[in-house]
Amino acid sequence: MGLPLFLYNLIRVLAMRSKRLGAARRASRSEILALQKKRLLHLLEHAARFSPFYRRRWAGNVPGPEDLSSLEPVSKTQLIDHYNEVLAVKDLDLASVRRWMAGTAVNLPNRYVLAATSGTTGQPVVIPYNRREWREGMAYIVRSSELTMEEVWGRRGGLVSLIRERPRVAGISTLNPIHVSAQLTRSFRTGLVANLLLSAAEPLEQQIDRLNRFQPTVLGGYPSAIGPLSRAALDGALKIQPRLIVTGGETVSGAVRRNVSRAWGLNLFDFYGLAETLIIAGECLAHQGLHIYEDAVVLEVVDEKGRVLPSGEPGDKVLLTNLFNRTLPLIRYEVSDILAVSHDPCPCGLCFSRIMSLEGRREELLELRSPDGQTVMVHPFVVESPLEEMPQIRQFQISGDSRGGLLIVIVPYEQGSDPADRAKQAVDSVLVPLGVGRDAVQVQSAASIKSRRGPTDKIMRG
Repeated sequence: MGLPLFLYNLIRVLAMRSKRLGAARRASRSEILALQKKRLLHLLEHAARFSPFYRRRWAGNVPGPEDLSSLEPVSKTQLIDHYNEVLAVKDLDLASVRRWMAGTAVNLPNRYVLAATSGTTGQPVVIPYNRREWREGMAYIVRSSELTMEEVWGRRGGLVSLIRERPRVAGISTLNPIHVSAQLTRSFRTGLVANLLLSAAEPLEQQIDRLNRFQPTVLGGYPSAIGPLSRAALDGALKIQPRLIVTGGETVSGAVRRNVSRAWGLNLFDFYGLAETLIIAGECLAHQGLHIYEDAVVLEVVDEKGRVLPSGEPGDKVLLTNLFNRTLPLIRYEVSDILAVSHDPCPCGLCFSRIMSLEGRREELLELRSPDGQTVMVHPFVVESPLEEMPQIRQFQISGDSRGGLLIVIVPYEQGSDPADRAKQAVDSVLVPLGVGRDAVQVQSAASIKSRRGPTDKIMRG
């Protein structure tokens, strides 16, 4: 009798992490870049040979790693329009994966795992991985997770100590079965730990009740879900004592970090990933930026003209190259995230570059008006931060309008109280210095709010 699939996958993932990926943690900067260059060369050769899209684009030539910055980027629209040509396999096509997204019965080859993007900024895309590629992505996630476990379970304990203690893991993200987070949850469900998966769209009171009954030792989810839960813990409604808090999928604000620290005395660990690559970067014990896993991806920060920017300078977007997915090669794939990267050494000793600021998607920016009628671009988390600091507010929702105004609806913790004026002052204190007019912001109190979340339960901003 063969091994159960979950156990087989776990053994393969751990072996892959230990044999090859674990070595990157001990590598020097030059060794990491040499490995990245080698893997990039193999990817370019593979794409030129097996992907009709790249073969035509590169006129049959094979570019080298030194040519990467001169290669034409691939937009999301181009990927969708030329999906079948980008594919480097012949047993998948766009029609089949779309039927899979729609929940229609389709006979897909068993050797693939399909993961859909959230679609919060447009049409979702399905990213196929063969089984080995999927396990490699899981191995990167395991390696990244071990950095966070060391703070709780000890530097030498790592994953083994985590499993031995049989933690209780609660995640608040999405129940949408096609989204990448749901696919990863299924892949990591081994029976060795207790799991509770909640939808971030569930009413807060229901989340609190279920978490109080489950009593997780590890709590993870979207920052927009963890933030209200930390405030509920400070208020005394949520009575849990997690040992580890992790976030991902959205931009995390300083206010959420501070509330997590106040509520549970813990440092929050943030991760940055996309369906297109599974994991891109994660926070280490130093909590000074998110390490980019450069043996798995190439991340280029570029300006509006596509020029690569120097270390520390925030860009207009990023160009992402996945070094381990050969099924659907993504080479300089455009992602509209606004971030800045540093190549300086980290106090923790890891030699990966770090994301030092991550402001979210450019499509989420609010267009607010200045006193003289000009437009001021502001990311929603700038507005969210002072609201998250206010213990009088249970929930809030922000929305912009076409005239450059901003409406904020808040739900007070106590009936009969109305912290709207105080919330208005707090928001003005961060927006006015940026050039936003005081008359651009309105704050209203309400008894309840229907949360605006997308198909994968991510908060809809803007």
